[in-house]
Amino acid sequence: MEHPEERAAERSLRDMEQESEELGEHIEQTRTEWERKQRDPAVPGAESGGESDSGR
Repeated sequence: MEHPEERAAERSLRDMEQESEELGEHIEQTRTEWERKQRDPAVPGAESGGESDSGR
């Protein structure tokens, strides 16, 4: 029989895994949007070519 602490830990682990997955999806969406904006000459300051894109 599981102890309440074990169930709480498993639930917490599932929650953290879900949050991690959602964060990863958000990061990927943000990266995709930024790359799209870099290709769009109508977006000031987002042009590709240098220092602000070197963090990957």
